[in-house]
Amino acid sequence: MKYVKFIAPLLLLASTFAAKADSTFTTNVHQYAVKAVCASEGELAESEIFGFQSTTINLHNPFYEDTKLRWKLAAAQSGYQGEISKFMDTDLRPDGAMRIDCSQIRRWGEEHNALENGGFEGFVVIQSENELDVTSFHYAGDKESARSVEVETYQVRKITAPERFSVSQW
Repeated sequence: MKYVKFIAPLLLLASTFAAKADSTFTTNVHQYAVKAVCASEGELAESEIFGFQSTTINLHNPFYEDTKLRWKLAAAQSGYQGEISKFMDTDLRPDGAMRIDCSQIRRWGEEHNALENGGFEGFVVIQSENELDVTSFHYAGDKESARSVEVETYQVRKITAPERFSVSQW
């Protein structure tokens, strides 16, 4: 009987901590990881880029209310992990659209050491409180002619994040 009296409070205490730990992971975030390359010949080490490559990302809010979103860069370096930038926060109005292009990627990458010799290769990671329409346009070639043009549409990934990453904290 002594053991029951001793163990019961311990179990209650443990379940309280477990409930608190679970409640800190209740935030759902909509995330998109968009492949991006913004580089000219010679900018990325050990890369076979001839001419230049450019990525433009289009985001659209299909809902009837404002939505918060943020984006960051996750650079891919040759053979090792590159830098990860801080998030850039913004809003999209109902039916609003915006683009993230190489000029923004290079500027944000420069501020956060995510460029390699002035070029960027990696992912633009987008998080939002609601689902978005996300497409990217990839161009490779030179200023006179394209060698490759590709348009991609991205599906949402719903992730569970710690409460400190909730939309209300953005």
